[in-house]
Amino acid sequence: MQLGYGTVEGRERKAPYDLTSLPPDRFNAAFTLKLPEIDGRVGVRAEFADDFSKSYNPVTNDPSTEVRDGYTVVDLFATWEPEDNALNGALNGLRIDAGVDNVTDEDYERTFEGVSEPGRNVKFTVSYTVLFGN
Repeated sequence: MQLGYGTVEGRERKAPYDLTSLPPDRFNAAFTLKLPEIDGRVGVRAEFADDFSKSYNPVTNDPSTEVRDGYTVVDLFATWEPEDNALNGALNGLRIDAGVDNVTDEDYERTFEGVSEPGRNVKFTVSYTVLFGN
């Protein structure tokens, strides 16, 4: 299990104004389950972001110019990497990865208002590593 929290604060150079092109406060969690019986792993990642609202000019208390709703994005993934002795070593070096990013097809704005990141992404990778020499 992995857990993380990120927050970024920023001010315009040589001015007391908040930057508005920053990511919101985010909490990340990932959980991976090893499945040794089938030489695999499955897991889930999630990112939970807070609402984002910055006052561009705190001196005059102008209304915020950058407002973004919070969001939750969930990714699923799986890996299969057979042991060295599978099929008398014929599968040694094989690795198969599959995953779905943004499972719920959340339409969210990570860094800039009006620049949304909608869409689900399905990934599938097959790799084979060959070692030469010793």
